[in-house]
Amino acid sequence: MVFKTIAIDHSAISLRGLMVQRYVDFYDLSRGDVETEGRFEQKSVFLPCSYSLKCANWFVISEKSFVAHWAKNLLLFVEIIDQTPADQAAVASIPTVETARKLVLMSGEDASHDIDKGNLEGKLKTLHQINWDFNESAKGKTIHSIHPYPAKFIPEIPLAVIETLKPDRQGVILDPFCGSGVSLVAAQQCGYDAIGIDLNPIACLLSRVKTRSIDVFSLATCADEVISRAKSLLPYCIPDIPNLNHWFNKNAQIGLTRLTTIIRAIEDETLREALLIACSSIIVKVSNQDSDTRYAAVAKAVEEQTVYDLFYKAVRQLIHAKSRQNYLTKNKVTVLNSNVLAVQPETFERRVGLVVTSPPYPNAYEYWLYHKYRMWWLGFDPLAVKEHEIGARSHFFKKNHHTGDDFLHQMSQLFSLLDQVMLPDAFAVFVVGRSIIHGIEYANEELIARAATTHNFTHRTTIVRAMKSSRKSFNLAHARIKSEYIVVVQHH
Repeated sequence: MVFKTIAIDHSAISLRGLMVQRYVDFYDLSRGDVETEGRFEQKSVFLPCSYSLKCANWFVISEKSFVAHWAKNLLLFVEIIDQTPADQAAVASIPTVETARKLVLMSGEDASHDIDKGNLEGKLKTLHQINWDFNESAKGKTIHSIHPYPAKFIPEIPLAVIETLKPDRQGVILDPFCGSGVSLVAAQQCGYDAIGIDLNPIACLLSRVKTRSIDVFSLATCADEVISRAKSLLPYCIPDIPNLNHWFNKNAQIGLTRLTTIIRAIEDETLREALLIACSSIIVKVSNQDSDTRYAAVAKAVEEQTVYDLFYKAVRQLIHAKSRQNYLTKNKVTVLNSNVLAVQPETFERRVGLVVTSPPYPNAYEYWLYHKYRMWWLGFDPLAVKEHEIGARSHFFKKNHHTGDDFLHQMSQLFSLLDQVMLPDAFAVFVVGRSIIHGIEYANEELIARAATTHNFTHRTTIVRAMKSSRKSFNLAHARIKSEYIVVVQHH
């Protein structure tokens, strides 16, 4: 049986060992996101506790099943069910339905204050109790599968950070290296406004598409029109891209030229950027590049129609993901295409209540190279990105090459900015791996902690998590790195 939408108001309630904390519109189960045993009743949803513990947006402590009663997207009350005779005394002490309803209908901040505030020791203990490997990370056609991206967060990491540290809702959640927008989506899922910053224009485009509400019916109609007009577009001008004939056959060049020309002419920014992301997602597939993680040329029999067929398939995948995710996009997300080391404090309209990010590893992942031809086809300059990208391999194989000290200096610049924009007592959480530079292994987690402590931050803890071997980059030497480190610091 597939459940209906679960939505909880700005409140939290605690009923004798069962705690439900506020998150807004996380699972729209009516669209088939999750299936499990149970039943749907009018104004109520039955959830076995074993299932609830697997939901990243529910924090449930109970050995019993429960019913969450709701109406018009508002949680009304929670009651324990299926109690054994030995539990009858506990049941008798549970607040009545009316009491529970009053608790939930209180002001969100007042009702949840004691639960959300917590204490430092408890939060750090909880962080250490989490299995950060997340071997059962969610897979399938989610919003994070609409476009390839190297070394991206698994969504469970930022979700676990946000839920455990419970940042002040007066602040925003910041990811200064937002990449494909995983942290930004997590912030929305937990009911927070967010800011993402990234140097890579493809990353920013992807983050905006993921966090925007999109009319999927208009998107489908627009995609059909784009394909129809592209097929008959004359004249067309193939862009001047370096080594174009080596990496794309003539059919692919014509198809991509026609598509991008029509898409760029769309006036509606939301539809235009959504279709650009769909187009970007197929560029490696229609090129002679072997794969997204292997930068070698292999001749492919790509016809012009192949370009349109793959584009249509990518749009359908985007529509499928957005139709299940649109209800999550109610919180405001701002995405800045900028070098975070050049961002000024005045850029932030609100203070930052939490930073959760994974900065580029020095000499590890080649983000600019990974998206080089995507950037060229979409009208961006990958060489400008390469020049300022933290960790790009080119910086480490030149005269007066970068070292670990350069990464320390860059992180120090970042923490100087964070010191000026973060709320007191707010946390910053960095997920980072070690780097191998000219045969020397650099402990980047230690460099981040050092940089933080020079700018009014206290290093609270560092947690080790296993890195999946499937995470690949163009730098094969980096495959020797098997672990990542979760560095937690707190602003004074």
